[in-house]
Amino acid sequence: MVEIIDHNSAMRSFERSFVRLIKELLRRENYTTIENEIPMEDKAADIIAVSPDGKRTVFEVKIYRTSNIPLMSATFAVRRLSQYMSQFHSTIGILVTNVSLPRNYTESIDFEGSARKIWDLNKLTSMFQKYPDLSEKFTILVNEIQPFRDTKKNALPTDAPLEQLHDVEIDIPMFALGGQTSNISVEIDNSPKVSIAERLISEINAIPLSNEGAKAFEVKCKEIIEFLFAPNVSALTTQSATDEKLHIFDLIGRITAENEFWETLQNHFRAKYVIFEFKNYAEQITQVQIHSTEKYLYLPAMRPVAIIVSRHGANENAHRASRGALREHGKVILNLSVKDICSMLQMKDGGDIPSDYMTTILDDMLMKIER
Repeated sequence: MVEIIDHNSAMRSFERSFVRLIKELLRRENYTTIENEIPMEDKAADIIAVSPDGKRTVFEVKIYRTSNIPLMSATFAVRRLSQYMSQFHSTIGILVTNVSLPRNYTESIDFEGSARKIWDLNKLTSMFQKYPDLSEKFTILVNEIQPFRDTKKNALPTDAPLEQLHDVEIDIPMFALGGQTSNISVEIDNSPKVSIAERLISEINAIPLSNEGAKAFEVKCKEIIEFLFAPNVSALTTQSATDEKLHIFDLIGRITAENEFWETLQNHFRAKYVIFEFKNYAEQITQVQIHSTEKYLYLPAMRPVAIIVSRHGANENAHRASRGALREHGKVILNLSVKDICSMLQMKDGGDIPSDYMTTILDDMLMKIER
């Protein structure tokens, strides 16, 4: 039996490893960490330390499984940093991340008061270069976190002087939105509100099982897919039939690659289109549903990928059939449960990238596929 890796536990493992490396880097940079002041709860600052010049500094460590992060993900991360700075009475905050940020990022977020910095992949690479033993561990970990990253595209120029890779100061407007640059003021709004993600989680879990709720489940899944994966999946069309009218699938969309998960499907599996199937069964789906979905996939039409969303996920035979379709025919069938969908909605609600969840599933499938 092949164990299916849980995305959340995988990410927590990566985060712990990344934080440990950053702590060791800070120690060598003559920072003193303050372990006992960090509350043992989910929403706590990752690191609190005193800088070599005696300044109390709060670190928010944020890792992503894609190198292209959207505006809102960065904004959420900075908002959390601001909250922790207030909570721990610090005037210096540093957001540490494993992605490279463009120079115009420094003209992005409008702050008032305290100093905030970003240590991105470029900055961290330059810092770790001073410590060869840590640098090797850092490089390995970065590649494990982003298994589909184009290392050549994202590599630092070999002749880049270290002094050019300075702290990214955020005092300032983020990427262009709709062709216009927006100055975004990061403000903390503590008023109780029900987010779109929370609403969708509540609504999908309230749908009756089996035939009674089949149509409602399909409609709600389409809404969720649009919310989670736009703009990476566009032109979504429902209830599409093949030319021969023999098979009808629930949803098809066009892939517009903007992060490594979708780029991998497009570049390595020649997928321009992705099919979605929605199964409101009371039990886990079986290999029968996998073989049925496999009939919709057609490599010459650039349609070799399907994502099946079911209430309780797939059983082991279904996972085995999915791996067989990939091994024997180059067709990618990824299985999601409603629990997986809700996890991705929570990720988006917190400013994370739902496609990172899909990266974990695909990476685990490729790593464990049998001969």
